[in-house]
Amino acid sequence: MKTKISICYLVFRIFLLKSVNAQVCSLKENYCVKGITGNGGCYSPNDSYCFDGVICHKDYKLCVKGKYGNGGCYLASHLNCFDGAICKWNENYCPKGSLGNGGCNNGRKCIDGAFCALSQIYCPKGKNGIGGCYYESYQNCFEGAICQSHEKFCPKGSFGNGGCHSGNCYDGALCLSDQQYCPKGLLGNGSCYVIG
Repeated sequence: MKTKISICYLVFRIFLLKSVNAQVCSLKENYCVKGITGNGGCYSPNDSYCFDGVICHKDYKLCVKGKYGNGGCYLASHLNCFDGAICKWNENYCPKGSLGNGGCNNGRKCIDGAFCALSQIYCPKGKNGIGGCYYESYQNCFEGAICQSHEKFCPKGSFGNGGCHSGNCYDGALCLSDQQYCPKGLLGNGSCYVIG
């Protein structure tokens, strides 16, 4: 009788193996079938559970694959799940946007995918620069370029690459406030010179 049970069990295991294309699990294990979220495998039902191919310890929760990440098992007392993204318990999730790739965020402001300090605002990318976070109290945004509040922005021109300045701007050339620009000519490459 014992031999018949063993043979029946073996036939059943072979059938199960072929039908689910699975590995052989021990008698104390169950098989977790591959799903969208995980690859499955053998697990002990005493201390684990299976959901959509993912095997998690019973103390853990499952973060299902979503638009922000691939999900996985997480310890709820230490981590949070945000539509597939797992972040630390004290973090929020900043979705990817036109200004940045987003991600887990602790104590910063999320501005369309970019992280800034709480007291900052965002200078969008523009013709003058790549933009970024800046402090409105002592900085200014000039179409992607961030300058100090006492500065202006000189656009790129035929005499130079421009940039932030507190002096004079001559078609891209930056000169001090008491200087003018002498353009390139037959006798030299041009430069700033002191007036008078």
